[in-house]
Amino acid sequence: PLLRRAARSLLPARVWRRPKHGFGVPTGAWLRGPLRELTRELLEPGRLRRQGLFDPPYVSALLDRHLRGVANHRKELWTLLMFELWAGAYLGG
Repeated sequence: PLLRRAARSLLPARVWRRPKHGFGVPTGAWLRGPLRELTRELLEPGRLRRQGLFDPPYVSALLDRHLRGVANHRKELWTLLMFELWAGAYLGG
């Protein structure tokens, strides 16, 4: 509310009266671009098999389809990637 009150004299009412809304994060593009190699490394089938937590063929299929642009599995892959990073930091995985 503070920012809205401050903007009232600077912006038209249609701008400062509209409700808040979220914004998208380009995780799908990041996974295909700058995070591609890290994602492939952390979701590598042998690594996943050694951990025994996730189904390596299933994860590989998700990643392959996403990287080829056949499907958008950004949510699943982002969750797996974040888990692997967390596990590496806190579980020594």
